[in-house]
Amino acid sequence: MRESRPCLFFVVSESSQFPVATLAVVATPIGNLADISFRAIEILKAADVLLCEDTRHSKRLLDHYSIQVPTTSYGAHNLRTKLVWIVEQLAQGKRVALVSDAGTPGISDPGTMLVSAAIEAGYNVITIPGAAALIPALVLSGLRTDKFVFEGFLPHKKADRPDSNSWPPSRARLCCTKACTGFRKRFQNSTNT
Repeated sequence: MRESRPCLFFVVSESSQFPVATLAVVATPIGNLADISFRAIEILKAADVLLCEDTRHSKRLLDHYSIQVPTTSYGAHNLRTKLVWIVEQLAQGKRVALVSDAGTPGISDPGTMLVSAAIEAGYNVITIPGAAALIPALVLSGLRTDKFVFEGFLPHKKADRPDSNSWPPSRARLCCTKACTGFRKRFQNSTNT
């Protein structure tokens, strides 16, 4: 039996508006603070509250662009308690922005749960596109990029790591996420190549 897959459609708005009672998922630079869009800065400045993966890390970006918005942490450590509070903020008509330490929130991080909760509660969710590690890495590989599969982070435990025989056969490129430290060792332990 063929597994059904949801279709995802999105509309990129030309508007830079940030309506009330809206969650904005804002991509942040990966490394170079200049790799952020004007619209992202505008949205961050208009937010009533900013959800950060790590407020200390985000402070560098906020200070660099003179963004003075109240911040609070949002991550795996406080996910359950913060979800209720965030939905309450949206119910009060607040503009809530979500950032990760680097790149686009919701890719292999708890931002996905927040986006789902906001949609389920009936609130608007917008995304401000920008930095993401996957696409530049794929392009810089020099390999064909017409088809690819993103598997997220490789498991930390060796016993949980798949070898190349466990991945379904595909003509698409297989992409995984891993921090630079220890990459070669982890990847060699995960595949037969």
